[in-house]
Formats: sequence, C-alpha cells, structure tokens
Amino acid sequence: MGKVVATVHLLTDEGKVAGGHTLSLEAYQLKNRRWQPVARSKTDAEGKATLTTNNSAVSDTLAPALRLTEAGSPAPRVLAHGGLMQYDTRQQTLFLDFGKIERLEETAHRLQHVDNRFARTNESVAGAPVAPQISTLAVNRLVMANPTLTANLTRVDVAGERAKPAVEATDLKLDPAVTATLLNTKELDTLKAREVQLNAQLLDKSREFTLTNEQLSTAKSRISTLETNLSQTATEKEALAAKVKQLESTTRKPAAIETVLVGLGSKVSSSNTRMKAEALPYRLGNVKIDLRGSMSDDGSSIVMGEAGGGFSTELISESADTGDTKTSVPDVIGLTESAARRVLRSVGLRMASAHQQLAEGAGVPGQALSQHPAPSSEAEHGSSVMVVFGERKQEAAPR
Repeated sequence: MGKVVATVHLLTDEGKVAGGHTLSLEAYQLKNRRWQPVARSKTDAEGKATLTTNNSAVSDTLAPALRLTEAGSPAPRVLAHGGLMQYDTRQQTLFLDFGKIERLEETAHRLQHVDNRFARTNESVAGAPVAPQISTLAVNRLVMANPTLTANLTRVDVAGERAKPAVEATDLKLDPAVTATLLNTKELDTLKAREVQLNAQLLDKSREFTLTNEQLSTAKSRISTLETNLSQTATEKEALAAKVKQLESTTRKPAAIETVLVGLGSKVSSSNTRMKAEALPYRLGNVKIDLRGSMSDDGSSIVMGEAGGGFSTELISESADTGDTKTSVPDVIGLTESAARRVLRSVGLRMASAHQQLAEGAGVPGQALSQHPAPSSEAEHGSSVMVVFGERKQEAAPR
C-alpha cells in the first residue's frame, strides 16, 4: 500500500469550529501490538485538517485499522475510529474521510470493553460524529439530567450507538417546555456548572462548621477543667487561711515565764542525763536565754513577739570537772574564724582574735595565720587562745 490521505472537520461540543488542534493519524502495528502515529496535522481556522502519510508509513505489517487522536493523559484522546474509505489503485493512495466530529470536553469517557483481554486498555472516547439535527451531546446531557426522559427515551451515546430504554415508552409526549430545554443546552450547562460550584461551597461551609463545633467543644471542656481547678484552689486557700489563723492565735497566747524557764531547764537536764548514760565526756552549760515579747502587768507571763527571742548553750568537756585543769591546744591555723572558734570551744578553750593585713599575693583572707599558745601545748581549761587572721589590704580612698 502507498500513502494515506485522511480528512476531518472538527467541531466543539457546542457545534462551533475547533481550530488550532493538533491531530494524529494512527495505525495499529502488528509487530509491536500497539498504535503508532503515521501522520500529524493541525486544524485550520475552519476546523478542517488533512493528514497525509509518506509512502512507507503504511505497509502489510499494519492491521487495516486507522483512528484519529489528539494528545491526552494518561492515554490519547480518541476522536474517531475508521471512517469513509476509498483506495486509488493508480495513485496507490487510500483516501479516508472521518467527516464532521464533535470534540467532547467534560462528557469524554473511557472506552468500554467486552473482552477481558482489553481490561487494561485506558483510552478516552473524546469525539462523536455530528448528527444532522440536534447535537448528540446536548441530548445526552438533558436525558441524564431528567429522570423521566432517562426512563422513557432511547439515549444516543457519544459513540453514535443507541441504548435501549429501561422502561418501554408508552404514549410519551414532550410538551413545548421540554422542546425549548432541548434547544437551550448552553443555559442548562451554565446552570449545572453553577449548581456544582454551589455544592462545593456548601461542602466547604459544612466542613468549616464541623471544625468550629469541634473547637468549641474543646474550649468548653478546657473551661470546665479550669473551673474545677479554680474551685479546688479556692478550697485549699480557705484551708490554709484557717490554719494560719490558728497558728497566729497559738503564737500570741500568753505563756508563764516560770513555765518557759522550767521547761528549758528540764530539756537541758534531760540532755545531760542522756549524755551521761551514754558515757559521753560532755555536758551542756553556760545556758543563755533571751525572751522577747510583751510582759503582763504582774510580770508573770509573756506574749512572744515576732522575733521570738533566743536560746544558747555551750558543750563543755567533762575533763574540766576532773582534777586535770590542763588541756592540749588544738591546731587551728588555716581555719576560718568560725571554724577555729568551734574547735577551741569543743576542748573547753576560748578564742581571742586579731587581724593582720596580707601582702599582695600572700595568704588567704579570712584564714588563721598564727596562734598562741602554739598547737599541742598545754593551756588552762577555760583560758583563751589568741588567733591571728589574715585580711586584704584596704586601698586608700581617692582624694
């Protein structure tokens, strides 16, 4: 076979000229078992196109099947299968006329199969032959939108085939209103598009309403929890206020001075008895009591003030009670003043302190530099030990 010359007149689904569309003429290749393009062309301003193959494009390896397609995703959009054919033996040219084709937009659909071997075929039927009267697309749109017509009319699908009605027609008569609707497909399309848009907006509002309700429910739950916590806090605050009031009343209660002194003396005596029972060589002595508050008129009781007064005692070694009046002087060099005082007191000695300014970079301020008597020497129990502590040299104030 030589070359193939195919012609087509492409229209939109509203019957208008579809110019500027790139079309492909495809043939089925037996060797690779697939459709392959053999010619391409673009429709002109009138929607017409002529597709011409070269002499070697169509051969005996191709099946006697041709179709008209345009680019699509995921598969080509099939505008037409076959057409009017005539072969010129002298010119060895096959002339193919697809006629007038309506280019489908939103009504394009997948090509239905009967044999399961074509189950994976994913081709879109995107064109239909133009009927001489009313567009098949317009009829199909109205039929699908009208349940009465769907049940009683024979539907013409986009492939040009007739489908049997679900119910046999019985004296069906179309009134003028139905006839006018059939002719006014553009207005119907506009109304349907508006309906789809409103439905989408309604769905969005419904989702927003649901989300707002969920947020409101969460907020109410949070408020309920906060109210419960606030109520518990108020209860705890009242309980603490009552406890503070009780403590204040107890603190401000007058106490007999004799009772306070006897009680403290009893505690000191009890402590001495316990240390003696445990054979500890110490006892409490030199007890000092500082009571601060408001005395009663007769001087027998006192209401303790906020300062509360004070109580102090010394831990005395029992060696002072024996015949030995000497004690070994401990080494306090390098200790702080408070630490040195505690060490000397623990062996029954007192501390007298003095301070010496340190030279730049010498010694540590606050630590003992020297002592007298010297460490490990003997000193009278209760006597004082002179300890010298270092201090920083004070800088002269600027004039």
